[in-house]
Amino acid sequence: MQRIFGSRDFYYLWVVQLVSALGDWVGLFAITALAAQLSSAPEAATALVLTARVAPGLFLAPLAGVFVDRFDRKKVMIWSDLARAVVFMALPFVRSVTGLVIASLLLEVFTMLWSPAKEAVTPSLVPRKKLTDANSLSLVAAYCTMPVAGGLIYLLTAANGSLANISWLGPLQFSNEMGNTQALAFYFNAASFVVGGLIIWKLVRIPKHALGRHVIGDERVLADALVYLGLAEQYAGDLSSARRRFEECLPVARRFGDRHLIAMTLNMLGQLAVQQGAHEEARRLLRE
Repeated sequence: MQRIFGSRDFYYLWVVQLVSALGDWVGLFAITALAAQLSSAPEAATALVLTARVAPGLFLAPLAGVFVDRFDRKKVMIWSDLARAVVFMALPFVRSVTGLVIASLLLEVFTMLWSPAKEAVTPSLVPRKKLTDANSLSLVAAYCTMPVAGGLIYLLTAANGSLANISWLGPLQFSNEMGNTQALAFYFNAASFVVGGLIIWKLVRIPKHALGRHVIGDERVLADALVYLGLAEQYAGDLSSARRRFEECLPVARRFGDRHLIAMTLNMLGQLAVQQGAHEEARRLLRE
């Protein structure tokens, strides 16, 4: 697992992507099929629903990353998954193309919040040399689930027909009537997003520094200030003061788990130790 995914945490995040992507494709097929069933102009209804899935990205994408960066990214992913689950739970009760368009818009908005949050935390979950592999695995999860979803939507529609014969399940909208054959697919999608949210909540450990500026707060500001002061004092030739600044910065950086800042601080302390003639200490610091 470590060799392929880089870390256990990214593996769990990848499983979430796999489950969510499968649910997303099933949901897209089910919504477009339902739109075609409900409308007297199926081609136009399908086009409207697909446009609703694309349009938010054209207008809101630049704002999504800024919004996500202001909140806890892990919580953004969890709540986005749960919000999509709620939308899919409501879809079996929708009986108009307008309702499907609104649902599609909402699904895309929550997807736009989830995706930049995932992209922002991924570099903190895998070593830098594994980042390209991580991006490739994300693409595999996103697109290789499409043919699986095609077969799954057929099975879910068939199973929906069997459940329609159980009278006490009637309130859940299982039916063989036109426009009601996608209910089980929608419930499957809702379940996939609930499972994804639970995995992120319980199993994906995201370093504090990767959760967003709102979570790091004053600690990151303090660490950055100490680094800049240390560099300025080193440039001015005050090596002792510079060393104190980097020594103060190190525990702060370790508290919120920024591996790059920790590595840079240790490197600077090692350089200062060499400049001050403490070669043994320099070797120790560079080994950390």
